[in-house]
Amino acid sequence: MKSIPGGLGDKMEDWVELMHQTGQRLRVRFRSVKCIKKRAKSMARTIQMNSHADIDEQIEEVKQNASRPKQSNKADSKRKDRVERRLAALIMFEGGDAVISNK
Repeated sequence: MKSIPGGLGDKMEDWVELMHQTGQRLRVRFRSVKCIKKRAKSMARTIQMNSHADIDEQIEEVKQNASRPKQSNKADSKRKDRVERRLAALIMFEGGDAVISNK
């Protein structure tokens, strides 16, 4: 990305790329609408609806309610046990209570 000088600081043009992608999605979505005015109005309405804070909150709420709770798996519990054992061994080593054995 190229920096654009000026303003409060150097700004990246990431927002430009995002707008290009958004515009492309809208063009694909409304390409079958023949009337240019209807197409423009529909695109503007979609942009407005997608940028409304209340709608964003509702979408997140629906996603949270629709998703299943995260289930623990064996790898997570094994990892947790391993970390606890390592921490206990480190504490013993630092306290001088550890015994080093060669197998």
